[in-house]
Formats: sequence, structure tokens, C-alpha cells
Amino acid sequence: MSNVKTRVDIELIKDFLNKKYPNYSSLKNIKGGEFSAVYFFKSQNQNYVLRVKHSIKTYYKEEFVYIMLNKSGISIPEVIEVGHLNDKIVYCISIKSEGVTYDTLTTQEKHECLDNFIKNLKLIHQFKHNIKGYGLFDNQGVGENNSWYLGFKTDIEKFKNYNTKLIWDEKLCNKLVLRLKALIKFIPKNISYLYHGDYGNGNLLIKNNKVSAVLDWGDSSGIGDFVYDISWLDYWSKSICYKDYYVKDIDDRWNMENFEERYLFYQLYIALTTLEFYSNSDQPDSFKWTVDQIIKVKKLV
Repeated sequence: MSNVKTRVDIELIKDFLNKKYPNYSSLKNIKGGEFSAVYFFKSQNQNYVLRVKHSIKTYYKEEFVYIMLNKSGISIPEVIEVGHLNDKIVYCISIKSEGVTYDTLTTQEKHECLDNFIKNLKLIHQFKHNIKGYGLFDNQGVGENNSWYLGFKTDIEKFKNYNTKLIWDEKLCNKLVLRLKALIKFIPKNISYLYHGDYGNGNLLIKNNKVSAVLDWGDSSGIGDFVYDISWLDYWSKSICYKDYYVKDIDDRWNMENFEERYLFYQLYIALTTLEFYSNSDQPDSFKWTVDQIIKVKKLV
């Protein structure tokens, strides 16, 4: 099990809800993401989601993104409240959206909703934002880098000198870094599409073959290259090549220069950061699966 997942005593959750929602019912702990513990509950005929973890910054960002996108046509759950549960645990309460997570669908069911799936992703990429900077942004609308390209250049140097505390595969790491260094020249320095960073899987709800909600904007969304989202989807996909569907019916609003090189660069980068995450979060089985994915399935090296 990951060592970054927040663990909370259920009695603490119950005490908190009793104060906030005295007549709450149907409390249920669900799987959630890599960092937050997630609960469903009901109060006065409204279904809610309660997420808790240790850092509040990404929850404030979720609130910021909801305000930014709630009239955009992009389906995003309403954030009700963000705050501190105690001096160590923070929370975010939002309205529960209807639908099933995309990762629970069969391949056939995914194909049936694919047109709407791609349509919603393109809506995200074409959203006219006012965020300054590039890369991950904060709840003030400021990106962490002055250049999209610069963030990757800095990371490549970090990976080059990285020492893992668990089971880093140094030979594989060096191969990925060399490929990234050869391809980084194709990455645009300043490109400012809104991207989700973790679109699909458990972060997308589907109802009646349509996207009913795009979830979890706090940790991964940023300003940069729309191709990053496509590479992310295809890196994790077992059966669908999302790139082939995305590039249909696009116009000059999309920067397609060196598209294939950018697409490959981001897949290599995602592979390397995934190895880093599983190593640092003490998940050896997932680490070994990722090595196999990189070498045998995606054939990235």
C-alpha cells in the first residue's frame, strides 16, 4: 500500500460530520485517489463527497478551478467548503456528481462514450483562462514556471542526479533521461492550453455514455501543452489509442508542430515520474509493473 495515502480514524470523521451536518446519513468510505481518503455521505436529500488529507493547498486550488470553470460547459462538481478538520488533517466537501468512474467501464462501453469523452477533453484544452505562468498553478492562478519548456529541462537534470531510497532502476532511468534530452528541443517554450493532467480513469464520471463530471483538479492540472493529456491517456491505456481519436477534426486552434515528438517526450516523462512516485511511496509491485510497461508494453526504450 502507498505510504502517501491519508489515513484517518473513522470516529474523527463521524464527530466532524455530526457538528457540520447533524442529520447526516449513509456514510461510506470509498477507494479515492493516491493522496486523499474519500467518503460519501447524505444530508437533507443531498449527496456529498468528503475528502481529507494533510495538505490544504490542492483543495483551495479545487475551489479556484470550480469558480473558474463552473459556467464553461465543462462538468465539474461544486465545491462547498474547504477547511481544517484538526491541526493535521484538512478537508474538502463537494456535491456528489452522478455516474460511474471511467475505469470501471468495459472496452466496449468506453468506445460508446468516446466521442463525448474527447469532446470534453477538447473543451478543457480550449478554455480561455487568465492564469499567469506555466505548469501546475495555485489557487491564485499563478503557474509554477516562467516557461513550459523550462520545467521539463529542470526535471531532466533532477532525474539525471536522482538517488532513490527504494528500488530505482538506474540503467532504465539513464535510458529514459537520454531519450528525453534528445527530444526536449521539440517542446514549445511558451504554450498555454489548460490541461487536466490526470484525465480519465477514476477522475471521470460517465452517465448515459456522456461525461457527467471531471474530478480531481488539485494535484495535476496546469497550463501548458494539450498533448500532455493525450500522452497521459495513451500511456495508461490498455486497448484504445486516444491520440487517433483526438487528432480528428482539429483546426488551427491547436498547435500541431512537432506533434509526434512532443507526444513521445511526454510519454517518456510520464514513465519516469511514475517510477519516481512508486519508488518514493514504497510500492515495489507497482514499480516493477511500470518497468514492464515501459519496456515490454509501450516499448519506450
